[in-house]
Amino acid sequence: MRGCDVRVWFDEQAVFRLCDHTFAKGRVGLWAKSDAVTYCDDVPLQKTR
Repeated sequence: MRGCDVRVWFDEQAVFRLCDHTFAKGRVGLWAKSDAVTYCDDVPLQKTR
């Protein structure tokens, strides 16, 4: 994230990119429904250049 720029990638493929001024700073969280089976592995985060 940089400013309002949010980019999401999955398996090295761009999923979406958007501009949202709501999240100018903060933390990253992962969410899944309570009745879902979810497995997260190798979740890298990096600063935008």
